[in-house]
Amino acid sequence: MRRAIATDLAAIPGIQVVMTLDKHLKAEPGPWQLVPVGQGDEQSKLLSLARTCDAVLVIAPETQGILASREELVRTGGGHSLGSTPVAIALATDKLETCRWLAKHGLPVVPGLRLDPGLPWPTHRPERAVLKPVDGAGSLDTTYLGPDDPWPTANPPAMPTILQPFLEGTPASLSFLIHPAQGNDPGWIKLMGTATQQMVRHGNTFSYQGGRIPAVIPTPVIMQLVETLPLWEGLAGWVGIDLIISPDQTQATILEVNPRLTTSYVGLRRWVKGGGTALANGLLQSLWPGTPEPTNGHFWTHAQAGVTGIEFQATGHVTVLREGNPR
Repeated sequence: MRRAIATDLAAIPGIQVVMTLDKHLKAEPGPWQLVPVGQGDEQSKLLSLARTCDAVLVIAPETQGILASREELVRTGGGHSLGSTPVAIALATDKLETCRWLAKHGLPVVPGLRLDPGLPWPTHRPERAVLKPVDGAGSLDTTYLGPDDPWPTANPPAMPTILQPFLEGTPASLSFLIHPAQGNDPGWIKLMGTATQQMVRHGNTFSYQGGRIPAVIPTPVIMQLVETLPLWEGLAGWVGIDLIISPDQTQATILEVNPRLTTSYVGLRRWVKGGGTALANGLLQSLWPGTPEPTNGHFWTHAQAGVTGIEFQATGHVTVLREGNPR
């Protein structure tokens, strides 16, 4: 994902890409300038790059304040971020508060019970349930509990946890670009694409393997998100929405909001008309003040000619499905 967006940005005339890389990793040649970083100098180098570059795209998980703290550094250095504000990220990081915010605005969410450290497990739970951290990302540290499964530990974990019912259906995602309103600029929001998610359960744990583009998403929930997400203070740039599509494909329930670039990007860059350069251009437009709204209303351009679908893996490997050759 990191190399994919860097490649697409570098393909835009006039754009020079500078990319950081852990100094202990093997060099990654490409159309970019590499800046090696170590554990002790990451913050100083990020501040320096924020001051000298025209724009900064932070790619990091939102857990444990990692993404929010880097976005704060970019702004401290006077940089122009291509992502959401620390305040917006903080809300998305708290999965229970995210559900409350979405529900307050009329969106369908999974009900949840907060379990705090030091308290006993509840006496009742859904027949099939999911345990996940309040501060989490994707399927990390997420546990499935069937009817006969005991609680995973003697007491709740040492971190706040959410207990939710397990929903039957197809995991899926939506990818949006959001240009926030500023002054007389009304802002805009675009649906960039849809994907089903390949979420595999191994016993009591989940593993995200990738996905397939496009996905069938009920139109009402898409339009609700189009109307509601711009109300989320500071939410900007690329935003991913994880949800569950009901078995009859008539309803969708939102699981979480990802205020950052998501893995779906590696597939969407091979799906949309104009390819990755069009997506990268859209990302730049979404965070540039006064940028006019692209055409096609709330929806991005159509698929590339002859392409019927995209399969992508969490590793970044992509398979393009074409007419007459479904695989």
